[in-house]
Parts: sequence; structure tokens; C-alpha cells
Amino acid sequence: MNKQKAGALWKTFFFSLVFLLLLAGGTKFWLARRDPGAPPEEREIILLPELKWGSYDRFLGEAQKLSRRFQWRVEKPGGESSVLSDPAEELPAGEMREALQVELAERRALLTEELQLRRRLIAKEIDSRIQQRKNHDEYLLQQAIEERRRQQAVEMADFQREKEKEYATRLAALRFKLEIPDLSAAERSRLAAEVTALEQELAAVIQQKVEAHQQELEQFAEARREATAVELEAYRRELEAEGKERLDREEQSLKEEFNRWVQRNEEAVQALLAETSEEKVLF
Repeated sequence: MNKQKAGALWKTFFFSLVFLLLLAGGTKFWLARRDPGAPPEEREIILLPELKWGSYDRFLGEAQKLSRRFQWRVEKPGGESSVLSDPAEELPAGEMREALQVELAERRALLTEELQLRRRLIAKEIDSRIQQRKNHDEYLLQQAIEERRRQQAVEMADFQREKEKEYATRLAALRFKLEIPDLSAAERSRLAAEVTALEQELAAVIQQKVEAHQQELEQFAEARREATAVELEAYRRELEAEGKERLDREEQSLKEEFNRWVQRNEEAVQALLAETSEEKVLF
């Protein structure tokens, strides 16, 4: 009983002493705040250090850098917690092999798909440029045909005037004879037949010239089309050669990118290939 009372007294004395010390320190701190003229040495002893935001920012920066150096993983209950610099280090070998196999297959598939896509795009670009060239050539051909048709129209008008003038004298003479009043019916019929024959001959000569012009125009258009087709085929071969060269460059670039990934993971990839097949990865 006496021991219990003594212990209680000691506890009371101890807490009272602590309270007095805290009260004295708080009073001194309050007085120092009220007295700005206190010596700097006392202020440094009494006052708490003031927060400097520059130092705080540097602390946050260092803390963020430190957090980026480690990747924390939540372990299942009962497991050991770990700090990982590379999550792949903690993966089981089977999962690592499976993940690598999936990524290798995806990269191969993407490489093949990308090459096919670029090949189709280049082919479409070539077809589009060929079609544009064909449309342009057809426009130029139509312009040339129209120009040649206008020239033929001028030539035809000159030819028709010349022939009509040539036949006009003969026709005028026959028509003059038909005006003679005492012509016999047989003579009048003969002269009328000659006039009709000359008129038909004149029309036939003119029509023959028209047909000749039409045939010439068709030959002109056909010759231009053949020349255009030859030029177009040469243009196609040029575009295909350029497209192949560009596709080869892009294919080489894609394969080099693929091989760089393989080289970065060469040991694991080679082990995987040794297990699955002897197919070569590097091109």
C-alpha cells in the first residue's frame, strides 16, 4: 500500500515538473516574440526554425526522384514485400517466356501488316497518279482533235468553194442551153440529165473530201492515243520503280527497328526461338 502511494506521488511530482518546464518555455517563447530586440543568439535558441519554401521544394523534388527510382508492388498477405527497379525481375520464368513470345509475335505481325499497308498505299498512289495522267492526256487529245477539226473545216470550206467555182461554169452553160425555147424534148431531157450528173458529181467530190477528212481525223486521234499509251506505260514503269525503291527503304527501316528490339532482347529471344523453332529473326 505504501509502495502504491509512493509511486503515485512520484508520478504526480514528475508530471508537475514537466508541466512547469513547458510553461516556462512557452512563457519565454511568448516574451521573445513580443520583444523583437532580443539578441539573435537568444532568438535562434528560443524560436523554432522558420519554414523556407525553397528548401521545401527541393525536398519534394528529391522525394519525387527517389520515388521514381523504385516501383512498389503490393504483395499478397503472407508474402514478402519488395522494392523493384524492374518489375520484370520478379516475374516467373514461365510468365517472362510467355510475355516475350506474345510480344515477339505481335511485333512480327505488326511488321508484316505495316509492310502490306505501305505496299497497298504505294500501289494506290501509283494508280491515282496514272489516272490523273490519263485524264490529262485525254484532255490534251480532245483539244488536239478539236484543233484539227477546226483546221479541216477551214480546208473544207476552201475546197468546196474551189470545186463549186470549177463546176459552176459547166453547169451555167448547160442551164443556159436549157433556156433555149425551140429545143426538142429529147435534147432538153439530155441537157437536164447532164446538169443532174454534174451536180451529183460535185456533191460526190465534196462528200469524198469530207470522208477523207473524217478518216484523217480518226487516224490522227489513233496515232495520238498510241503515242500517249506508250508514254503512259513508260510513266507507269517509272512510278513503279520509284515506288519499289521507296518501299524497299521503308521495309529496311521497319526491319532495322524490329531487329534493334531483337538485339536489345537477344538472349531471351534466342532462347525462346531455340525452344519453339529454328526460324531466324534477323533479316
